Amino acid sequence: MSHPVFDHAKTSGRSLVGGWISLAEVPVLETMLSVPYDYVGIDTQHTLLNVERAARLLHARPVDGLPVLVRTPDAAAAGIGKVLDAGGDGVIVPMINSGEAARAVVAACQYGPRGVRSFGPMRARMPFEVQALSARVASFVMVETPQAVERIDEICATPGLTGVYVGPADLAIGLGLPVGGLEAPAALKQAFAAIAAACARHGVLAAGHFALPHLTELKGLGFRMFTVGSDRRYIALGAAADLRGARAALDGSA
Repeated sequence: MSHPVFDHAKTSGRSLVGGWISLAEVPVLETMLSVPYDYVGIDTQHTLLNVERAARLLHARPVDGLPVLVRTPDAAAAGIGKVLDAGGDGVIVPMINSGEAARAVVAACQYGPRGVRSFGPMRARMPFEVQALSARVASFVMVETPQAVERIDEICATPGLTGVYVGPADLAIGLGLPVGGLEAPAALKQAFAAIAAACARHGVLAAGHFALPHLTELKGLGFRMFTVGSDRRYIALGAAADLRGARAALDGSA
């Protein structure tokens, strides 16, 4: 069990579209949550945000609103527990290369005897009962190395796992391929197909960060969860669009 949004996507085949937060400011979180995404992620791996700041941001959002996931910097159980205690609806844990590592992530999200999470919910209106707290947590592990792709079936077979979240850039680097581009290289597409097929076999969500031109193809492979843009990207795109408009208006009136 996890947030109903993710559980429904598993059973219905509905595609989920999410946004990404990299800036450590409450107004940014508030703005992103005002957009009708299916979920929003907070990144503590590649940003100035740390786990503690992410927990503070979580205190600024409604407990029962849009699901918010936190990408933790690593698989440390203490950090995972902290963001869940602050009301996070789940975690995305990077660089998971084996079934053993995936099981450790799920264990960090669950209380004993199934897991190792310490009890300490820190949000008003959160359920104060172990089963209810456990049921609300989504556990995503990132597959972003060739080693992880080779062991994708054992990763996807992890009991309690919600989904596999692809890191396309790191996976491309690991395969010796260029990052980005309008067309994904064949070897990267093969890895995507292997991941999606394993997720389907084991009933977990295939997810990841993906550019808009690739969504239709990835959906055809079996991916169901797509993070399509971040706060920093939207600021850059909006600023560039306004600048172009201003230049065009001013140059045209000269």
